Amino acid sequence: MAGLPFPAAGVGEGAACTGAAAPSLAILTSPPFACGVAWLVNMLLELGIRTTHWGTAKGTGGGSPWRECGDGWTLDEPALSLLKWHLPILHQDEPLRFRDGLEVVWEHRLDLARRPGEAVILYLRDPRDAIHSLYRRNYAHALGYHAYLDRLDVWPDHFPNLFFLPPPETYLLFTLFWLTVGETVPLLTVTFEGMRADPVGTVRRVLAHLGQARPDDGIVRALERSSFHAARQAMLRTSAEQGTERLTAAKGEVGEWRTTHDDAALARFARPLARFEALLADLPAAEATWQAEAIPRDPFGWLEAGAPANLAAVLDAVAGRPATQLSAHAAVAAGWFTAQAAGGPDFTPPLPRRLFLRFYAFLLEGLDSAPIDTLLRSRHIDRIHGLCREMVGAMPE
Repeated sequence: MAGLPFPAAGVGEGAACTGAAAPSLAILTSPPFACGVAWLVNMLLELGIRTTHWGTAKGTGGGSPWRECGDGWTLDEPALSLLKWHLPILHQDEPLRFRDGLEVVWEHRLDLARRPGEAVILYLRDPRDAIHSLYRRNYAHALGYHAYLDRLDVWPDHFPNLFFLPPPETYLLFTLFWLTVGETVPLLTVTFEGMRADPVGTVRRVLAHLGQARPDDGIVRALERSSFHAARQAMLRTSAEQGTERLTAAKGEVGEWRTTHDDAALARFARPLARFEALLADLPAAEATWQAEAIPRDPFGWLEAGAPANLAAVLDAVAGRPATQLSAHAAVAAGWFTAQAAGGPDFTPPLPRRLFLRFYAFLLEGLDSAPIDTLLRSRHIDRIHGLCREMVGAMPE
């Protein structure tokens, strides 16, 4: 596994919106690691597309942080102070001007799927590079990389109390969730590697997916204004304005893992990475160069389990397995997942059920690690399984 490259371009491009009515609401999301999604956000803003950070929206009712300013728009506080660290366009003096009819909402969250809109863009980077980049930025001063790869995290800013998983598995399950959403909502996967290989082509594909078009000279100009140099200048200027230091702009390269990961770190990624590559390889337009090892998509037959009563019997059997095989943890995570992420009224049945089954089955199939084994040694295992069984029994067909 250590020698497998992450795809450069053209991998995992699901059905786009080209030829259909342009969407009025789209979702842009990426795993909560250093994938480089701020580059695409700045690009969309430069191209006149209203792009709203979910976490800075006012209130719980979906209010907007944008306010009218003359003949354009500006961000209200605290959104402006937060996002100026990441988006060079927010340092210009003129208000932003948007073309009517489309808003892209972005964040590293699962529950954005409660209102999936008419299109989804999933921005990915080789998980080894994305995870190590975040580690280097936020954690290297406190613990070693091997320890970080086994560190459980609840991700309070993105999906509270989920996943209690280490970084490689968190990245993988986030991706699995959105690829499953993409079975009912047009989804386009965009990669950091593909952007580096063909930036203009990448932007064209994103625009087409959103039902938009821009001339190439406009795309090139937006690329120049969204460069690493522009992002670094935005970071330095914000640091001077706010009197604090944050590393929000780093010039990531393709395939950094070849020099940053030793054999032990690569071994830690082997199974999650194989599963990640298998997921992408199943998507339309996947390149034929994938060499991922074969891993069953449905090892327990749960996707074909049929009625909830049949699935409940499967859960009963799994509940008797040793705690080290993740059954208790899977029940906890799946309970949160179904209630908080897949519980919205806008889902097309049976998407919540499909999401739940894949999420739960994958947890049990592939996440055997020492930190999780420790977590599972809980006196609440039986109660957790009972609750999960009741939840499955109540799910619609």
